[in-house]
Amino acid sequence: MKKWQFVLAGALVSLNAFAAPMTIDVKTLPMDLSFERVKGDGSRNMYLFCDLDCSHCQRTESFLHSLDNVKIHTFVMPVASYHPDAPRKTNAIWCSEDKVKAWQEWYDMRALPADAKDCAAPLEKIDEYAHGQGIYLPAVIFEDGTTYTAEDFIYATRTPEMLKSLLDEHSAKKK
Repeated sequence: MKKWQFVLAGALVSLNAFAAPMTIDVKTLPMDLSFERVKGDGSRNMYLFCDLDCSHCQRTESFLHSLDNVKIHTFVMPVASYHPDAPRKTNAIWCSEDKVKAWQEWYDMRALPADAKDCAAPLEKIDEYAHGQGIYLPAVIFEDGTTYTAEDFIYATRTPEMLKSLLDEHSAKKK
């Protein structure tokens, strides 16, 4: 039996975190596959790709309370290989009368809507678009097209203040 002789201690940092974020033309986003939440006057736009059972996505969702004057376009993209029940939950939210209310109730109380109709959420279309663009979860696209995805997003938005700062920076660039 081989004995281990070394310990790696310290933070694991992605080298991608130091690279420039990718950009996506926001005009190519399939807006019909999202739902919109408005905070304040909704004068800025942010596009969020998430899985409701993803812990990093849940943390991001908790940060959204600190934002103001933003329209959050949410694309729900469950990753069944990690979260087997996420597609069922996503369908219930997508097929409810009020997606925004259903989404919020899921995050506040872990309650799925009782009024969900039998429909098929466009999960495959969202997944196809996202992977075609190199989007992995969690991901945010700001209105100037700047895109943070997966570990780059997690690294760049470790606090609510960091997310707010990025929103401010990338909303100002558009003007």
